[in-house]
Amino acid sequence: HLYQGAYKSFPVETDKHLIDLVRYVEQNPLRAKLVNQAQDWQWSSLWRREQGSEKQKKLLCELPTDLPANYLDSVNTILNEADLKRVRVSVNKGTPFGSGGWTNNMVKTYGLESTTRGVGRPRQV
Repeated sequence: HLYQGAYKSFPVETDKHLIDLVRYVEQNPLRAKLVNQAQDWQWSSLWRREQGSEKQKKLLCELPTDLPANYLDSVNTILNEADLKRVRVSVNKGTPFGSGGWTNNMVKTYGLESTTRGVGRPRQV
């Protein structure tokens, strides 16, 4: 599997937000300090897209948007803690990923309130 674990699905606001999610995934080996540059991790989609054979590249689906020209530089710059936390909440809980107002609107419109709650039972007041 290129991406292990349970399939994740949640609404994403813009192409920029989608690129941030792709960047988050492709930074995993860099954040884990397995490589000095994300594109050096031979088992990643980034490596396949940049250096893989045509056969390996065919295993990847086409992204619905183009990556920016400076994508390699950005993927090798670790997300700051606040951005990392926002992405992880969406990935782990299925919370819509986008700007605050848009996210709140999506939560209300599609009944996704459970994706914004903490773990466990609500505290008694």
